[in-house]
Amino acid sequence: MIEDIDIRNLGVIEHAHLRPGPGLTVLTGETGAGKTMVLTSIGLLMGKKADTGHVRHGEDVCGVDGVFTEPAGGPAHEVVASAGGYTDDDEVILGRTVPRQGRSRAVAGGRSVPAGILAEVGAHLVTVHGQTDQLALRSAGEQRRLLDDAGDAEHARLVQTYRQAWRDWSAAREAAEQARASEADREREMAALQAGLDVLHDLDPAPGEDDVLVGEIDRLANVEDLRIAATTAHAALSDPGDMGADCLSVLGEAQRGLERVSDLDAELGEYAASLRSSALVLQDVATSLASYLDDLSADPRLLEAKQQRLADLRRGLAPYATDVSDFLEWGTRARERVAQLADPDHSVEAYDQAERDARERLETVAAELTQSRRAIASELVDDVTDELASLAMTGAGFVIEVAPGNLTAAGGDEVNFGLTDPEGRVRPLGSGASGGELSRIMLALEAALIDRRDPVGRPTLIFDEVDAGIGGATASAVGSRLARLAERYQVIVVTHLAQVAAYASTHLVVTRTGTTTSLRDVTGDERVGEIARMLSGETDSDVARAHAAELLSSRVMA
Repeated sequence: MIEDIDIRNLGVIEHAHLRPGPGLTVLTGETGAGKTMVLTSIGLLMGKKADTGHVRHGEDVCGVDGVFTEPAGGPAHEVVASAGGYTDDDEVILGRTVPRQGRSRAVAGGRSVPAGILAEVGAHLVTVHGQTDQLALRSAGEQRRLLDDAGDAEHARLVQTYRQAWRDWSAAREAAEQARASEADREREMAALQAGLDVLHDLDPAPGEDDVLVGEIDRLANVEDLRIAATTAHAALSDPGDMGADCLSVLGEAQRGLERVSDLDAELGEYAASLRSSALVLQDVATSLASYLDDLSADPRLLEAKQQRLADLRRGLAPYATDVSDFLEWGTRARERVAQLADPDHSVEAYDQAERDARERLETVAAELTQSRRAIASELVDDVTDELASLAMTGAGFVIEVAPGNLTAAGGDEVNFGLTDPEGRVRPLGSGASGGELSRIMLALEAALIDRRDPVGRPTLIFDEVDAGIGGATASAVGSRLARLAERYQVIVVTHLAQVAAYASTHLVVTRTGTTTSLRDVTGDERVGEIARMLSGETDSDVARAHAAELLSSRVMA
């Protein structure tokens, strides 16, 4: 519920307070007085788009602050809290400033927030019905939305289930289309990978084989240099040759000489032990060199074979890796990728089947949604028809057609509202309803939905020009229905009709003096004068004032 709205420098309003009552509040005043700006202020607090043209002439910025009430922990409180704002008991405080230059600023619970947060909060606090909504009522989409709003919690869950089924089918359809589009690419990729794996299979390299081959080729290609070096080293170690002594013999003689006197000097004994160790190492080297020379042989055919194998390896792996180890790793990854591409779960057939399954699920839920909508429509038709009768549309029947249509994100139904005349002919709202009829149908729908909703606290309903195109007894009927709505909601109505205004529990008059608009609560004689003005255009006419007093008196007694 709206407790208080403070308006500053908004259009023709320099400074005003809007304090509607808890029941039915009417806003009246001369055309052009500024009633629209009052509604604009509420719209700004509800996150509507800001217009720098709303800033009062000569001012740099306009601002609106609002205090709303909702039971603590309600949905509006939760949105504000999730945005980092603060709520005090049952109050929600919102604010909006619009500079003449620059960006507007939104505040929720003392915290700067995007305007979208105000829209989320406002959706739980205020519902506005204006001329735009009357035009929207002509559209099939809005009629379908209103029909869904009339459903219970189970229907709401079914609507959500359908929306999820639509998203699932849309995703499956897109995946299938992508799979079909990429089928040729997938086959080309598999062929390229398989070709590389065939090369790897045919070569069957061992890890590090290329490095081993390089070493073997170097050895075979330089066998004579290797033989000379090994023979020379072996001879120096163990062949006395022309020198009459080899290295091992000389070391042995030195070792034995030191050992003979080691008992005289322990240090010489340590040297003898070192020579003995050195001799053993050199003996091993000599033996290894002898074995190396026995194995060393020049084999041109073996050299050629090794060179050919190395060339085959390098040519085969070149498109895929830089060496054998990398080629083997590539092979592991390639086999995994081929298995993935060949997986039946990732085939075009699998994606097509997934799309068919999702479509079948969507059609099943759509049929359930259609059945539910038709059941709701049957009940809503009776309720709205009764409401229309109370709004001076006796003889006008209300019909809702739920016909099969193409599956869309909103379901597979075409929902159409219409009116029947006494002869039973149906006039669709989209083409045959006048503005006045649309106003009353909107009010009738809102009234019919009261018992189907479980509002938190006392939400606000705002009707702008709901009485357009009507008068007399019809206007009185509209006022009466608005008053009954106000038993459960805070209702704010902008009206030009005295018959509607007379039902208000709070009457606010918007007055413009020069370039300044004021907003005041009228009671007693002031209210009688305002009702008289609305009836005749005169506030001082005795006849008009008598008529106004009688009208107010009859509403009180009613």
